Amino acid sequence: MLKRFVSLCLIGLLALTIAFSAVSADTVEGQEDEVLSLSLEQAQKLAIENNPKVKLAELELENAKLEEEQVERQLDKLDALEKAEKLGLLQEGMGKPSDFDTKIFEKVGEQQVEMGVKLADIGLKLVKQQIKMAVEAAYYAALQADVNLEIYKRSMETAEKQLEFAKLEKQVGTASDFEVLEVEVKKAQAEADYKNALRDRDIAYIKLKQTIGIDLDQQIELTTSFEYEPLKDMNLDDAISQALDNRLEMVKAREELAVAEAELKVAESYYTPNVFKYREKMYAVEEKRAALKEQEDAVRLEVIEAYLNMQAAEDGYKVLVKAEKQAKEGLRLAELRREAGLIRPIDVVQVETSLKQVQLSKAKALHGYNLAKAQFKNAIGEGLK
Repeated sequence: MLKRFVSLCLIGLLALTIAFSAVSADTVEGQEDEVLSLSLEQAQKLAIENNPKVKLAELELENAKLEEEQVERQLDKLDALEKAEKLGLLQEGMGKPSDFDTKIFEKVGEQQVEMGVKLADIGLKLVKQQIKMAVEAAYYAALQADVNLEIYKRSMETAEKQLEFAKLEKQVGTASDFEVLEVEVKKAQAEADYKNALRDRDIAYIKLKQTIGIDLDQQIELTTSFEYEPLKDMNLDDAISQALDNRLEMVKAREELAVAEAELKVAESYYTPNVFKYREKMYAVEEKRAALKEQEDAVRLEVIEAYLNMQAAEDGYKVLVKAEKQAKEGLRLAELRREAGLIRPIDVVQVETSLKQVQLSKAKALHGYNLAKAQFKNAIGEGLK
């Protein structure tokens, strides 16, 4: 009796174990198969959250603010010493230092640390903007890979359809073995192209996930469409003006010039123009002024180049949109001629191949335009203000 009871208990435990394992396996499988839907904006936000460069830039901003507080305390201490000295509360030689370096610190120190905070803040925004641009490039590359895969799939289906027609024509004696073989070769090539496109798509998605900073095994679905959206309300003059105002390099150059000019004013109150310290500060101002002009020219040229590249990419895309319409009509007419027995199935496949090449070029051009637009926005310092 006892043996039977133990046996029943063991059987029950085994059944529970199997059931629990099945439920656990289903749960794990469900988690693995869960698809993460991502718009471009969501992918960019996730990448910013995951990228360690953002944390480093945030620390730099915090350090700049701490330095600003420290300088403010030092300036308050100097101010207190000056007041105490005026009231006669200090022994001789215990008052505020009156040397040139102290005067420089008193007049320019606060301005310097404010510049540090401003540059660190823009630097943080720039890091985020660069991450967003990298994600945008990878996202568009993945979308292009999706479009390419669909193009190759349609091409493969066309080849399969024309092979069926070729075989039927052979049965009725209107097509030779060689003609059937021609279409079979085209079908095999179309299948190979499709497999290559499938691999390219997988690689593009892996690179996107790597850029976002998520698990490479995570299944994702891209919800932002791969479309042409022209950039509105932006002419070249406005773009250059925005870049000169917003770009980190320009802010840094202007701030450094302002600090150098402030130090020169202090030097003017201490030294005559023939003294080395005065000339040193004067040369520093000229150097910073020249650096600002050089940076202005470089930013101006970069914006012009990005603007023209974007226009060229847009023009090229528009041409291929018209070419695609022409190629689609050519395929429609070819299929009608084949049905009428005027051309062979292989001729239809060749016309479809021309359409495929135009569509692939169009997808590449659209990807190029979107990238050129993103690079233009980056050149004008969008998002840094």
